[in-house]
Amino acid sequence: MPLQESKDQGNEIILVLKPHSGVSVKEGAFHSADKAQTELVNRQLKDSEATVRKISIPAQEQSSAATEYYQILLSGDPAKLLENLKKQEWIESVYLKPKSEDPGGF
Repeated sequence: MPLQESKDQGNEIILVLKPHSGVSVKEGAFHSADKAQTELVNRQLKDSEATVRKISIPAQEQSSAATEYYQILLSGDPAKLLENLKKQEWIESVYLKPKSEDPGGF
């Protein structure tokens, strides 16, 4: 994704799913055999006009099983979505990525 597109989205949430949670990401949303497990989060994604996608990170040779990171880009206030994501048992970790500053702006 081009840097400009990411900037225009406003906020970026990064998360890691728990291994063996039964939750996956397809077509910009979370999926599970138990739809109730992901329903609230997916509704918030839709209301925020946000989607989730896997971030491709090259694995290092020495690393064991690679952790899969996911990114949610959204405009507007991420507080409600972030609060709800932190409550989900199927999420290992989640945080709001700090916005980067233009190095030429000093």
